[in-house]
Amino acid sequence: MLRTALNRVPTLLRSVRTRNPGPGRLWDAGTRLTTAERRWGWRSSNSAPEPESVAALGRVEPSHYQLHYTCKVCGTRSSQCISKSAYHKTVVIVKCPGCQNNHIIADNLGWFSDLQGKR
Repeated sequence: MLRTALNRVPTLLRSVRTRNPGPGRLWDAGTRLTTAERRWGWRSSNSAPEPESVAALGRVEPSHYQLHYTCKVCGTRSSQCISKSAYHKTVVIVKCPGCQNNHIIADNLGWFSDLQGKR
């Protein structure tokens, strides 16, 4: 008896229809999603004047720098995108596309002691 009831569960679940079909079924049926305002007939009735300017809640800072440099060995002008945290906290080494030399852009860990006079 229990086995018979458990075998019928998938059939019962398929026959259950939900009140809200969800976005997947709406797109499959080719219907258009409607906003809650249209569906329920809500209207905006605010007599207060709209603010002239909206105050910025926060300022988004870019997380990367676009670095442009000229190789002193071969004279090739190149560009690299590097993260701000790498530039300010770690070591940044870029490879020249012209002569394949490595160029030290930032050394905040003190790994290269011979650069003391060139900072």
